Amino acid sequence: MSAEGRLAAAREALAAVSREEHEQRGLRERRLAEVRAATATGLEADALRAAERIEEEKEVQRRAEASGGWVTDSTYAKKDAEDSFGFEEDDGSAEEPPPAGPPSPFPPPSPHPVHDPPAEPAPERPQARHARRAAVDDEDFAHTDWTAD
Repeated sequence: MSAEGRLAAAREALAAVSREEHEQRGLRERRLAEVRAATATGLEADALRAAERIEEEKEVQRRAEASGGWVTDSTYAKKDAEDSFGFEEDDGSAEEPPPAGPPSPFPPPSPHPVHDPPAEPAPERPQARHARRAAVDDEDFAHTDWTAD
């Protein structure tokens, strides 16, 4: 092989290496762009969640201040959860009431419930001469002799 042949082969090898490096650089840049896009999307989602959490904390703080500083379960409960009964939220479109059907054979319930008079308490039995003592509660240590070994 002459010097010109070796020079042409070297140039072809350098061109192939150059093409491969260029393709690898393009792949790296494309992957970098994909990772940046995914990271930006993730960061935006994290920012939205953080903003929602901040708003929830502000609402809890406002409720605590409104309740005079008493922090209770109702202070931490979400307002939406308290008002939600499993029905869809009203979107403002007024639905027509169902058409009136035939009258019900049963009368409507009275607004004031009827209460039965309280039952008379049962007469107390006289205690026997040797009345039984009430069972001692396991958690009640009042009857424990702490000085005994």
